[in-house]
Amino acid sequence: MDVSFFVNNMSVNGVSRWVQTLSRDLPSRGVNVTDVVIPAHAPLSHGFLNGIMQGGIRMRAYDSATLEAVTREVVRDCEVCIMHRTALPIHDVMKTITGLKTVGVSHGPNPETRDWIEDAGHTLKHYAAVSQGCLSNFYKDAYVEVIPNGADTTLYGQEIDPSFARNQLGLPNNVTIGYIGRFDLSKDPITVARVAKILQNKFGVPIKCLYVGSGPHEAAIKSAAQSAAPGQCTFVTPRSTDLSLYYSALDCLVFTSPVEGSPMVIKEAMMMGTPIVCTEVGDIPDMQRDHGQLFSSVPVSEATPERVADLCEYALGESGLDLAVSARQVALTTFSSETMADQWAEYLKGL
Repeated sequence: MDVSFFVNNMSVNGVSRWVQTLSRDLPSRGVNVTDVVIPAHAPLSHGFLNGIMQGGIRMRAYDSATLEAVTREVVRDCEVCIMHRTALPIHDVMKTITGLKTVGVSHGPNPETRDWIEDAGHTLKHYAAVSQGCLSNFYKDAYVEVIPNGADTTLYGQEIDPSFARNQLGLPNNVTIGYIGRFDLSKDPITVARVAKILQNKFGVPIKCLYVGSGPHEAAIKSAAQSAAPGQCTFVTPRSTDLSLYYSALDCLVFTSPVEGSPMVIKEAMMMGTPIVCTEVGDIPDMQRDHGQLFSSVPVSEATPERVADLCEYALGESGLDLAVSARQVALTTFSSETMADQWAEYLKGL
């Protein structure tokens, strides 16, 4: 079976890691990925680009002038198109092609995805989501396959000593909390800097705040974070192969996004054994319901910097480290890239 991915970007974010991991792991399960298609203007991480192209997969880019030609060329060579918030004119081309199967995938319960699914519904034949929380995006009577995201065990399967990671990355060996992901103000990254300031004032020792990623609001986030915690914040744009070092360099990952589907950053931090403080979004409540407490979480409405700082204090202690050990085992057995690829291969073959 040959499939292709149509996505809206390939920058340093969870969707990109999802595409890269599935593109690598599906062929051994009888599902060959032929193409990954993105808009020509889309943000692009060369680390992800190289990882995909090394597998013999074609990267295609389209603009308004080439959209129809690129789409027709790609779908000619595949049986299933897996789509994540793509340009709507693509769907107008696809609806004229008989026998083509399309899967619309929701990675988060947000208005943009809901609008896209509603507008593209004339083309999409099948639906998938990364968590139960994403089901609100779909028509009331739609059947939606739920397949949680999984962390890449080839990158995150081995624990790394925090001091070694910081030394490799040239970071100071201070207590470090941080944010890893897309630099987008909608994910509430500024709270991390405010928390670092609170913790430093409380304990009277240097607390570093590490921001790892890239995205559309990088300049605004840098300015706000450095204002909230002067002298405490470091910003880096990582190579995809270095992300495991950055997770290991953190004493606590802080993730207070108000809306998510199945955040890849949580699965990856779990697998690396990094203590976590996060909001109860996406499939995070489901994980803690099914597997017991794995990290410290808080409802979005209660995620003030002061409350998050209290949870970080707990996460940085012995009890928080014990939770991280349990979370790592759950990630390795339940939320791995192998499990995700198995589920996707079974689903695609059954279409």
